[in-house]
Amino acid sequence: MKNILINNQDFEVVLPTDALPDKLVIDGNGHFTLLDPRGSRKAGYVAKDKKGVWIFLEGHVYQVTKPAEKRVSGGAGAGAGTGSAELVLTSPMPAKVFRVLIKPGDSVKNGQDLIILEAMKMEHAICATKDGRVVSCTIAEGDRIDAGDTLVVLE
Repeated sequence: MKNILINNQDFEVVLPTDALPDKLVIDGNGHFTLLDPRGSRKAGYVAKDKKGVWIFLEGHVYQVTKPAEKRVSGGAGAGAGTGSAELVLTSPMPAKVFRVLIKPGDSVKNGQDLIILEAMKMEHAICATKDGRVVSCTIAEGDRIDAGDTLVVLE
């Protein structure tokens, strides 16, 4: 978990690596360019709609939330009363579910592909953003989903 400033607004982003700096300045079209320590440039894009903010970088999509929006279990079901943090991964765009690579109860590693979405004739991997366990997976191969739909819950 990392806090970053995007155009001077504080956000929390879960990344499998330190792929982003502490501050991003986005141009008027949502684009940004990063310079990595080896001097190569990485182009990225930030998109926002009424359901959230997403960062697209090097073929990966990361959901960004305000720090206060992080969900913590405490209701009925797995992890109730334990205070264990749940991470809800949602769809960054309308798409068709091409492949589901996990099932509830599976252990996953940071960066592992969980779901492959198909949108605009391209495949988009939804990756684990932390080591953990799959609490639920609410979709099946062939499903049509909208931006913001819950795909996987990790703990």
